[in-house]
Amino acid sequence: MSRPPRTWLSRLADLKHKDEEFVEEALIYFLDWYREHKLDFTYVYDGIIEVLDAIHGNGEISARKMAVLSNKPVGPSRAICNALGLSKYFFAVHGGNSFETKKPDPLGVNMLLAESGMKAEQAVIIGDSAIDMQTAANSGIWSVGVTYGLSPETLRQTQGDIHVDTPQELTQVLLA
Repeated sequence: MSRPPRTWLSRLADLKHKDEEFVEEALIYFLDWYREHKLDFTYVYDGIIEVLDAIHGNGEISARKMAVLSNKPVGPSRAICNALGLSKYFFAVHGGNSFETKKPDPLGVNMLLAESGMKAEQAVIIGDSAIDMQTAANSGIWSVGVTYGLSPETLRQTQGDIHVDTPQELTQVLLA
């Protein structure tokens, strides 16, 4: 008894399954590689530690609460903050897999607002990309675009409330 010929639909289902397997394997490979190499070219910009100290209150108890909301996975995001000595500044570090959605969806910001006990009008996103500025807009919070970050060219696509060119300007804007 011979099998009936495979239809195009069953071949398509096989391809989809193989594509899903490939993507899953590629993701595992990338995350393993990234775990080992996440700090190869990652560093704290000059002047940022001073900005964080000023905003945080130089170790004093402060009403200012800071957090990280990244679209990178949470594990590497926390590891990067730890390795660069930044974790002490943040009450929370969340990554792209911390919530059901990623930026620019407002869910992450809303969760951070709830965790911090703050209201949208008391918050600001500091970011270097259109995604960050759109996240702020979607969340109803103020935004500061930093033109010295990773994707400043995208800030032309989605304007923030204000742009700064140096960490010193960031301190002036946030502490004015």
